Amino acid sequence: MRRTAEESEKTRERILDVSLKVFGQKGYGQTKLSDIAKEAGITRGAIYHHFTNKSELFTALLERYNTKIFQIIQPYVTSQKDTVERIKGGFKDYFILLEKDIGMLEFQKLQFLKQELLSSSLEFDTCKNNVYEHFERIQEVILEGQRKGEIRKNIDPQEFTFFLMGFLFGIINNWLFFGKPFALSETGTRYLDQFIEFHLKAVS
Repeated sequence: MRRTAEESEKTRERILDVSLKVFGQKGYGQTKLSDIAKEAGITRGAIYHHFTNKSELFTALLERYNTKIFQIIQPYVTSQKDTVERIKGGFKDYFILLEKDIGMLEFQKLQFLKQELLSSSLEFDTCKNNVYEHFERIQEVILEGQRKGEIRKNIDPQEFTFFLMGFLFGIINNWLFFGKPFALSETGTRYLDQFIEFHLKAVS
């Protein structure tokens, strides 16, 4: 029984790996479950055993990589260190993750560069809700920093988080679009740090 459960989990993970690859090659909209089954060397029935439809499969991919992001970010959310340094550290580790984890990188391409997802309201809403969860975490950290006197009080946390996320995604999207022309964890971090320092740091 245990071996069967382990084999089932391995099959599920294999389906997720292959689906990400096929989505990237054919596009989400053009991919059929039969394409994924063929690439994975399994039957469509094996896919349906784990996922009701393509949308559910996509949601499972989102959950997989969102969990990785959460594991990176959460220690900075709960840390008692300087708030600005926590924000900078969380984004740097996120950049490092994108450089080292091929699956995470490919999912970012699918989520942000494949505009066809915008035509599918369910998948787009899933992505939007995922981003909003991170948006709220950052906003909470900024509010905490203002209460502690570590972040300027004359900024609106919600508005700043909106522009910070835009700056972040702009860096990542351009980095991907232009073929990763620089080390994201070094150059990307340096410019993001300057942006955060300039706008957030409370005057001593």
